[in-house]
Amino acid sequence: MKTLKKLKWNVIISSVIYVALGVILLIWPEMTAKNICYVVGVISIAVGVVNLIDYIRKDYSVDAYRYNLVYGMVFILLGIFIFVKVETVISIIPVLLGFAVTISGLLKFQNAVDLVRMKYSGWGIVMIVSILNIAFGIVLIMNPFASAMILFICIGIGMIYSGVSDLIATIMLSRSIKSIGREIQKAQDQNIVN
Repeated sequence: MKTLKKLKWNVIISSVIYVALGVILLIWPEMTAKNICYVVGVISIAVGVVNLIDYIRKDYSVDAYRYNLVYGMVFILLGIFIFVKVETVISIIPVLLGFAVTISGLLKFQNAVDLVRMKYSGWGIVMIVSILNIAFGIVLIMNPFASAMILFICIGIGMIYSGVSDLIATIMLSRSIKSIGREIQKAQDQNIVN
């Protein structure tokens, strides 16, 4: 029972954190996106520094062809680039996503054309879905910064939904377990009396 109680509180705490992060993403998508980039930039620089220190400390006459110096410099430069060009980094996310969605739409479009050539009657739905896919992908590519903010808002909504649904499910499950526990205890008490 202690394990279930601990698990319940872990889920409740993580749900509250999800909801809080979702609300932050929903209210301040641009600030959150920038802060995420800054954290990634700091991590990148830290990884670069660790690689440089590793390069300086090791005896490379014994352990050659380990490119820690290059890795270190690349990660540090990447971190600096993220700090200097935060808007560019934010805008790259939807562009990459846009290309993936567009390619997916084009593949579906070919599927629809193949269905037309095979005289299959259900080609219309596949064609509509493919066109919507392509249109959404192009929007992501053409207006990346606004799309990034919309993307972060959608992630925020998803996190709030996930947190609230986890919270509700945990509370309902906890009540069910308590109810079953009371029923078992009641049955045991009746057996003792009989």
